[in-house]
Amino acid sequence: MFLFLLSAPKKKARWTALFASLILLFTAVFISCSEPDPDETGEADWEWDIPAGLSGYFQTEFADAYIYDYDPDISGYSYVDGFFIDSANKKFNYYFDTFLEYGWGGTIVSHVPGADNSEVSVLIVEIDWAEKNLLSSFADYITLPDTGKFFAYSYKNIAINGIETMVSTGAPYNASGSNTGVATIQEAITEYTDANGYFSNPGLYINRAVTPSGLENLQGDWADGDEEFFMLIRGTGITYFLEDEDTTIGVYDGDEYEMSAVIGIIADYTDTAQTSGVLYIQVIESDFGFTFKKYVALAWRNKDGESIDFMICTDEEDTLAAVKAAYPDASNTYFADNGFNSFEKQ
Repeated sequence: MFLFLLSAPKKKARWTALFASLILLFTAVFISCSEPDPDETGEADWEWDIPAGLSGYFQTEFADAYIYDYDPDISGYSYVDGFFIDSANKKFNYYFDTFLEYGWGGTIVSHVPGADNSEVSVLIVEIDWAEKNLLSSFADYITLPDTGKFFAYSYKNIAINGIETMVSTGAPYNASGSNTGVATIQEAITEYTDANGYFSNPGLYINRAVTPSGLENLQGDWADGDEEFFMLIRGTGITYFLEDEDTTIGVYDGDEYEMSAVIGIIADYTDTAQTSGVLYIQVIESDFGFTFKKYVALAWRNKDGESIDFMICTDEEDTLAAVKAAYPDASNTYFADNGFNSFEKQ
């Protein structure tokens, strides 16, 4: 091209040179706006953002009690799944259950957006941990991605209503596909698509105002002095029950001789680092008259090392906002002193 320019007439050369410059400029702009191909290690250096609303902890929005699988051996619901996205650090963790201990996760290394909100978008995750609860009745059906490989998670239909976000999401699965991850980012982008049949069964998830680490100060098994009442707080799951002395102490078996004050999901809470506060619980089961899917408040006071006082409210509410307004703190205004029972860490 440059030899041609030197031999062309001056006027024609000026136009040819201008045309060549425009071609070079267009090429530079195109290259700068395109995502560079990942290198042979699967790494890429382009910048992208996680969509607004897709940040924090999301949990299955249940419709019926059968979604929950209660295992008395571990005194907990072993299948209420969820995921946590740290958008600032681009971290993703998927959890099989409310314990927030079992699942898989790692760093989000790429984002493949769908054409619009109703189309499947995909997050590509470099896996750095994967573990399943071998006690769960679902353990035999769970396939984990391999650490060090690239896996995916899909989302679509993000709907933000005030502070609440609903989203349809799902991990990839294809009966004849790569269900444990692939070697590079580009392979993951190519493999994990809706067109390849990986995301045919998304679930509906609701944003919870909790974090995996936010309940650490209340986690564990608590029992009153006579070991009649037990409070089991594991992840976002809570089991508060009256013990039957003829069964295994401290394990809720769910038989007719034990009574559940409340079994449910912790949907929100006040600062658990404080010596007093309130947990807001969506009810799954209760022998104390609370209704499935309604909300109740559980207050704590006098937290001091291995001891704490608990009291549950007397009235349930239809919504999370309503129960938070009805019981904003653990003061005498909302929870009477004589209603608290003392518990010790087991």
